[in-house]
Amino acid sequence: MLLLNSINQQIVKETNRTSILKLIRDRKEITIKEIAKELEISIPTVKSNVNELIDKGIVKEFGVAKSSGGRKPVIIRFIPESRFSFGINISPKKISISLINLNAKILVEESIQLNTDSPFEKELDKIKNVIESIVFKNNIDRKKVLGIGFSLPGIVDEENLILESAPNINVKGFNFKHYENYFGFPIYIENEANASAIGESELGTYSQYNNIVFISITEGIGTGIIIQNHLYKSINKRAGEFGHMRITDDNIKCNCGRTGCWEMYVSETALIESYNKKSEHEIKSVNQLISLVECKEIIACDVFDNYLRYLAIGIENIILTLAPEKIIIGGKISKYHGIYEEILVEYLNKFTLYPIEKSIINYSVLKGKASILGAGLLPIYQLINTGAATL
Repeated sequence: MLLLNSINQQIVKETNRTSILKLIRDRKEITIKEIAKELEISIPTVKSNVNELIDKGIVKEFGVAKSSGGRKPVIIRFIPESRFSFGINISPKKISISLINLNAKILVEESIQLNTDSPFEKELDKIKNVIESIVFKNNIDRKKVLGIGFSLPGIVDEENLILESAPNINVKGFNFKHYENYFGFPIYIENEANASAIGESELGTYSQYNNIVFISITEGIGTGIIIQNHLYKSINKRAGEFGHMRITDDNIKCNCGRTGCWEMYVSETALIESYNKKSEHEIKSVNQLISLVECKEIIACDVFDNYLRYLAIGIENIILTLAPEKIIIGGKISKYHGIYEEILVEYLNKFTLYPIEKSIINYSVLKGKASILGAGLLPIYQLINTGAATL
């Protein structure tokens, strides 16, 4: 019984500490009395936890607030630059590296080319060199770096830090655990679409919604699922592989080894290749394709219309399966939604079982930064969710 009581007390203490830190972070500035009132925690408990956070440099006392009578309450201010994290986004063409603060503000950002023909270990060498350069140039205290969050284009086992399969970058069964000592910081990994969903739900304009699906349209297709404000992965950590749902009997082969995958019809690569197969003039980017569509170039308009049909098929399947409050489309194509969103909704409603409102379909507001911000949030989540107890 004594042991059980001790465990329960520890759980309550950790819960209080986490709740207090989250509230201070969200409010930026708040008094101890306001914390106690909002969280329904005693003032002595709040004071004790706040003093611990002050000792660790995460918050500080900052002046006094107006008083309705008696002693003026001290304002507690959150310090975003008290700790940092690195967000790394690895895509088939490049690696993006960002230093962010506790408010998930990008302070430094650099990118390097990814060479998929070289051993993946060599690419990690490049990443380490960039990180060390950022730490040195910005005079960052290494003790204040919470860790490195990796956004990866494949199936991950985040608990064991294993990238199980990433065919688009030719990596399989890669264990990041072996590299924590090499980098000198804790490592966290997540699938790119899941990282994007975290970034969008935490930092975008959709945080008030509990159930969303983020569709990441890049060189491949990934989907991140948020259910009741929690990232959904299922027991085997593989939920959300909608990019590999079969949408046609065509024999176009996917990198996964199967045919008919949605990814082969609605990824950036698929859109560009579809145009190049039909036109004498080669394009290399989504931007070029959209420019041709805006100029009413016949082949481009035909290719893009067909693209939207396939996009609608996959989205309809997701809606029928999960019925989310919001679907958020990310990737370069999301920047141009003004020219196609009406057509997309029209196609969605052409054969659907029930009407799909335009408001369900939304577009990323993080300007291509959702995945790297989501990756950078992973170490910060560890801090917030433990109430800084691990520091």
